[in-house]
Amino acid sequence: DEVVAKADKKVLVVHTSFKGQVLPSGKEEDRGLPVETVKDFTCVISGHIHSYSTFKNVVVAGAPYQMKFGDTNGVISIVEV
Repeated sequence: DEVVAKADKKVLVVHTSFKGQVLPSGKEEDRGLPVETVKDFTCVISGHIHSYSTFKNVVVAGAPYQMKFGDTNGVISIVEV
């Protein structure tokens, strides 16, 4: 939290999930970082979940190709900043 509070950049890139985001299975993530922790950033790009989605100020980039059998939504994404 201290690192986030001191950051002067508006974009943050992380490799984590966020509590409350909807997973590809349709369930809400019950673990992960509280999204309030990154509220001061304009855009947070995360790559932990393999499917593209958005959640509050978070863009989940997903994977550039199918990584495992359960990756089924077919959306391939590259996020440009």
